[in-house]
Amino acid sequence: MLKNNGILCKNTYRFLGIGGIGVSALAVFLRRMGKEVVGYDRNGNSELVKKLRAYGISVYTDFETLPPAEVTVYSAAFSKAEVQAILGKNSKYLSRAELLGEIMREFPTSVAVAGSHGKTTTTAMLGEIVNGTASTVFLGGEYPPFTRRGGFGNLYSEGESLCIAEACEYRQSFLFLRPSVALALNVEEDHMECYANFHCLKDAFRRFLDGGVVSVVNVDDPFLAEYPATVTYGLCKRADYYADNLRSENGKYAFDCFERGKFRGLVQLNVCGKHNVYNALAAIATARQLFIPFSVIINKLAEFSGVDRRNHYLGTFQGKKIIADYAHHPTEIQATLFAFREGESGEFAVVFQPHTYERTRYLYNGFVSVLNGVNNLALYQTYAARNGGETSQKEFLLNDISAPLLKSENELKGFIENLPPNVTRVLILGAGDIFDVACNLVKTVTT
Repeated sequence: MLKNNGILCKNTYRFLGIGGIGVSALAVFLRRMGKEVVGYDRNGNSELVKKLRAYGISVYTDFETLPPAEVTVYSAAFSKAEVQAILGKNSKYLSRAELLGEIMREFPTSVAVAGSHGKTTTTAMLGEIVNGTASTVFLGGEYPPFTRRGGFGNLYSEGESLCIAEACEYRQSFLFLRPSVALALNVEEDHMECYANFHCLKDAFRRFLDGGVVSVVNVDDPFLAEYPATVTYGLCKRADYYADNLRSENGKYAFDCFERGKFRGLVQLNVCGKHNVYNALAAIATARQLFIPFSVIINKLAEFSGVDRRNHYLGTFQGKKIIADYAHHPTEIQATLFAFREGESGEFAVVFQPHTYERTRYLYNGFVSVLNGVNNLALYQTYAARNGGETSQKEFLLNDISAPLLKSENELKGFIENLPPNVTRVLILGAGDIFDVACNLVKTVTT
């Protein structure tokens, strides 16, 4: 079926930024189809690049040696004009989002998961729910059960009946998707370097939802509540799918789930945080549009163990537990801190790495508000991401936050070593390379 597509019938592909979580999933998907796949990434030593090479995909660290291909796919870190100028015009050029759209259109049923927060977890929940069916899931993170089931952490591909994928609003990339079910979790100011104002961002989400045959939205979100969606979910009883009688044990929530006013069962989550109640409701509402029985959904959600870098226990260092979380937006940080406090008592420290100078500048007041009340706080130097690794800009959060600035693994090590004895946990926050730094720190203890 998929090989009839004009793009997918080609034989040779090269991926720029192949070490990225979204691009690598597409590359592995095509490799599994028997295509010739190569890639470029400036970081040739990342764990993901090592996995790609082990999978039989050659990864180059300079453009000059990158072989030609019929199709060139580039990540959001590149522009079409930039890569064409370097590699020439004897190739079909597609952004990552364009290729994902081409792939999704070949499936009879598809789901796209959008939102400012929670996309990866909700997509992985759906991936768990449909496990064992003829489905393919593209994930913007790594879900360990995918790897154990023969996938690639960020890809589960066992059939061509259903495709589920994250839909990112960066540069309006989710508008390339035309899913059977368009799911929107929430809408907040983020990626504002791509939008003139918040109104433009909300309009992009509106167009994304309009592109779905069925739309599913969080009715508790102020903007999404106004959208004339096909299906709604939330904590309020006017939602089509709602949770009632919430209770928490060590930060893991259980709730009574209702479908259009009818009690359908007790949902017990195996992941921490009240925000995961919303993620679970989104997965439930969407799975029901796929005609999945409620009993299956409830059992699968109870088995869902969470994705990497979400309340992710890494190990111990200096007798302190090291836990990492991807939170890099003020709202996400607030939710993660709340869940962290619920999950275990005792003092903890926080190391936060801002993700891009643009995001930090735009959401400055939010970061200051959520971080200023945190004890034992340190900032790690900003991850510049799409700025080509530029680190010379000022760490301007230090203007209003009193915290040490860490710039290396050794400095992180020193910060942890000097924490008070009553601090038993260290929470590592951020979407940048702080995760790899923390992993390496823990690894030096165990090797």
